[in-house]
Amino acid sequence: MEFIAEIMGMLPIWIPALATVFLSLKSITVLTPTTVDNKIVNGALKVLNFLALNIGKDKNADAE
Repeated sequence: MEFIAEIMGMLPIWIPALATVFLSLKSITVLTPTTVDNKIVNGALKVLNFLALNIGKDKNADAE
């Protein structure tokens, strides 16, 4: 039971940290203008879109 209490005590620290990571990933995916010119950037962008939880219509304009 103490383990759960420790995890709950760390949530105020982890939530802003995770939000910052997601916001940073979202910014990178938005600032990347195109995916057709570079296969490496395309692969990295797919990973970043997945990690930033960019699903549905919330993707780059030319993303597949």
